[in-house]
Amino acid sequence: MNKKFYFSIILIFISAFGAIAQINVDSSTSFKYLKGKDASSLPANWMTSDYTPTGWSVGTMPFRYGLVGTGGTLLSDMQNSYSTIYLSSTFNAQNIASLKDVVFSVAFDDGFVIWINGEEAFSINAPVDKTYNSFATGSGEPGVTKTYQLPAHDISLKEGENLIAIQGFNTSLSSSDFYFDLKINAALPPPQTTDTVKVVFNKPNGFYTAPFDLQLDVPDPSYTIVYTIDGSNPQSSSTALDGGLSKTITIDPASTTGRAKTPCYIVRASLKKPGLAPSFPLTQTYIFLDQVMNQTSPGGNWPTQGSSVNGQTIDLDMDPDITKSSTYAGQMQGAMTDIPSISVVTELGDLFDPTTGIYVNADDHGESWERFSSVELINPSGTPGFNINAGLRIRGGWSRHENFPKHAFRLFFREEYGAPKLTFPLFETEGVNEFDKIDLRCEQNYSWAHPPGDNQARNTAVREVFSRDTQRDMGEPYTRSRYYHLYLNGMYWGLYQTQERAEARFAASYFGGSSEDYDVVKVNAPASSIEATDGNMDSWQKIYNLCTKGFANNADYFALEGKDQNGYPKKGGEIMVNIDNLIDYMQLIFYTGNFDAPVSAFGNNASPNNFYAVDKRDDRSSGFRFFAHDSEHTMMIGNEGPGVGIQENRVTISYPPMTMSDFSKFHPQWLHYKLCANKEYRQRFADRASKNFFNNGVFTPTVLHDRFAKRAAEIS
Repeated sequence: MNKKFYFSIILIFISAFGAIAQINVDSSTSFKYLKGKDASSLPANWMTSDYTPTGWSVGTMPFRYGLVGTGGTLLSDMQNSYSTIYLSSTFNAQNIASLKDVVFSVAFDDGFVIWINGEEAFSINAPVDKTYNSFATGSGEPGVTKTYQLPAHDISLKEGENLIAIQGFNTSLSSSDFYFDLKINAALPPPQTTDTVKVVFNKPNGFYTAPFDLQLDVPDPSYTIVYTIDGSNPQSSSTALDGGLSKTITIDPASTTGRAKTPCYIVRASLKKPGLAPSFPLTQTYIFLDQVMNQTSPGGNWPTQGSSVNGQTIDLDMDPDITKSSTYAGQMQGAMTDIPSISVVTELGDLFDPTTGIYVNADDHGESWERFSSVELINPSGTPGFNINAGLRIRGGWSRHENFPKHAFRLFFREEYGAPKLTFPLFETEGVNEFDKIDLRCEQNYSWAHPPGDNQARNTAVREVFSRDTQRDMGEPYTRSRYYHLYLNGMYWGLYQTQERAEARFAASYFGGSSEDYDVVKVNAPASSIEATDGNMDSWQKIYNLCTKGFANNADYFALEGKDQNGYPKKGGEIMVNIDNLIDYMQLIFYTGNFDAPVSAFGNNASPNNFYAVDKRDDRSSGFRFFAHDSEHTMMIGNEGPGVGIQENRVTISYPPMTMSDFSKFHPQWLHYKLCANKEYRQRFADRASKNFFNNGVFTPTVLHDRFAKRAAEIS
């Protein structure tokens, strides 16, 4: 592939009522620049105001070499010499508090990072270690402009002068060229109609068997209605319709007037007043199960069955081998109402547009790949669920690959979408009733959605939840789950499960304090290394340092719990690890034969994966606690490489042996392994095993069977 290097920037902030807030950085702007070959001693803070780029060259946009682009600064010596370039300049900004969103329009090949005032604002294909000789982690498409929208409050803008710093990356030294083009635009939003009142629907969302007339009304005559029936957002959609003070809509899933022929009929409606932008939409989904059973490609702007977008497999049709089989046909409609449903609605382009669609660019992460959506919980009994607007992202690791037709989602609840939190007893009395985010997980490996030939028959849809339920029954902290049918823009999307995410906000909800009090260590899957998703890793580093020394000596072992060498609490001592929690977590890993957590057989037992470790930083009485996460590679009977089925031994890993190279790979099983050198720890492990494996403990056969069967019955 020809690589092209071409770099230009225009940042323009435009008000809806005039150029009140404006920034211009264009092709005439001077940038100081430094070639990667001259940057080996560049300090780590080079992108901040603490560093002055003295001795750097000066040039103008575009910075380029290769076959594309003219003018600007030609980097004729880049090929076979250096892979990075550093740029620095300043710009002025005014009225930044009034800005809502910043839109990045980018055409690039290959990678880049942009910092504003020393804080990373945006990156694509950037390596984890951004050194002078780093390479981009992937290739871009210079002829395709992609659009990414970020909330202005997430970008470190300042009133007045701002510093912009950029590092560009090529994929290799021998690359023939490299390309980058960027525009950043932000508009001052017009005042919005209040969200405290909503359009009045005379029929609730839910399940219907025949077409009917739906009436929309305003709450008072000072408002008018604007609405859509194609799933688009009436606040901004070109297909939005004027509903006046009252509007009657025939809800018929067979209709293709103004909509695709989805088996669910979606109405999104906003209120507006003169001079104000429409309010956040209220969305109602009307589900017709007879149409769901016969679901096929709905036409309109939907991709077609069996097609691909950016290589992403598209699978929309219900499988007639199931829906029309003599075994299952009579059970299908009942199965669709045995558990609640969730309907997620967003702009269709936000899912499937080749440039901006999150579903067909599923490998991309971060807030720039979050899209506005509406989310409804629909109970088949008709009891009230919730109806809220949220941010929608793709979640997951390996399952983001394009050959998986089914992806998982994450929902974010923030004030910029309306309500600042989801307030609803999502797990009844079992958990809290306020949420900042929630995961919608689905079966991937071993399911129908996995590429053919990969033992799809092994799917149970229970393994994940079973492991989390087992932590619960041990009396340990755990993340909660429920099963749902998911509808996406009016199409049935399959069986999903909610899951709390064991991060700082979750910890504050259940353990107290604020989210800023917590350190959360997890695995950065693309890098196969650990990271602090909240707080920092200082405490985890202290534990690693103790591991390096070892725990054969009682003084070193008891130090983890703030005790002296005799096991008595020390005044002012710090509990660094909740030992019983660690033991219970490891016994769960061992019993289920989890070969992908917290160390992965897919990484030759040398790489961490799928664990969360949570610590309340300044609370010296608790220590790190560990959470089961992503337990699909568990409880196998037959051989399933790299696992070995019923004979899976994760206690004494030997094929290949478990290794750990450095702190970036440090995980709880390595901590357990090192602790096993201590007699006191081994005795404590045996005591916990006696509790868990005997006398109706969590791993006794009857108790195990009942726990599994209870979840299986929910979805059977």
